[in-house]
Amino acid sequence: MRKVELVNAHIRQLREELVKINSSMLHEFPIDRYIQSVESYRERYRYNYIAPTIKSMLNDIQARYNAHALALYHKLTLSSLIKRSIPNLNRNSFPESISDLYQEWFDRVLGEFSTLPDEYYSHQNDEFLKDLAGCSLRIIPIGGAWIVEISGIGRRFLLTGGFQQFIKGGWFALMKMGGFASFYQIHVVKRYLHGFNPEERIRCYLRISELLRQNPRIRGMFGESWYYDPTLRDISPRLLYLREIAEQCGAKVFRLGTSQSDIDNALAKSATRRRLYREKVYTPAAYLLIWPRKALMKWAETQRAADHSSAINTPHRFRERVFSLIKDCI
Repeated sequence: MRKVELVNAHIRQLREELVKINSSMLHEFPIDRYIQSVESYRERYRYNYIAPTIKSMLNDIQARYNAHALALYHKLTLSSLIKRSIPNLNRNSFPESISDLYQEWFDRVLGEFSTLPDEYYSHQNDEFLKDLAGCSLRIIPIGGAWIVEISGIGRRFLLTGGFQQFIKGGWFALMKMGGFASFYQIHVVKRYLHGFNPEERIRCYLRISELLRQNPRIRGMFGESWYYDPTLRDISPRLLYLREIAEQCGAKVFRLGTSQSDIDNALAKSATRRRLYREKVYTPAAYLLIWPRKALMKWAETQRAADHSSAINTPHRFRERVFSLIKDCI
């Protein structure tokens, strides 16, 4: 109840500020129209999608007024979405750990209204779009540096790795995936990079397994990134866990190809990768990791049966425990 009262206070204040800018703004650009559009995207589009008509409306707000007016409008939208989503957390029967992460997400979003610059609240900012999707329950926070959304797997991976990948990918899709629709797609949230580590990744996988248990129609999880590239074994071995834990327990990895964004992301935080790229020893490439439902659930059962205190809570024994669990999957 206290959180709803806090959200209502934000809504009142933001409405007052927008009325001061122009008393007819909220009549000309109704918040409800924006909210209904955003909520209609669920499972139809990815988290960063904005309908062309809504995008045009947001561009009009910024052009007619300024970036501050658009920021206030987006803060009001986020507050209104949070108010609508709070009662839906129980109706959607999320696991308790996921509901807690949603509450933390909402608290952070509201708390940042007074600290983030107006430029953050732009529909061209990927981090803002993740907030918009989180506050509308279109994405699911799973802890650490990651979120998931329900999405389908594109078939292009069958064509991007040569004939052998076509055969292996086709067999895997037919025998293990059960179809291409309705998977949890995992994404990184840059503001949470402090949680980008093996311990948190394990916890994320366990939370995904909880979601799978409550959603039988979801076929597993997948991710697309440069850090699933097998060549990183020798270049950046500390990232090995991102692929190997899943791969050794039933997941498969398929080459997607190289794009400029893959290169930029792979080189952003590593002098070693930048040097090897300049020397033409390493070219970043995106890979698709698919972990089917049955294999992921089997891994989670093995993990839960293990001693969690030694696997997760005791850092110096973590890797030993992880690779013991990998052996159990083989």
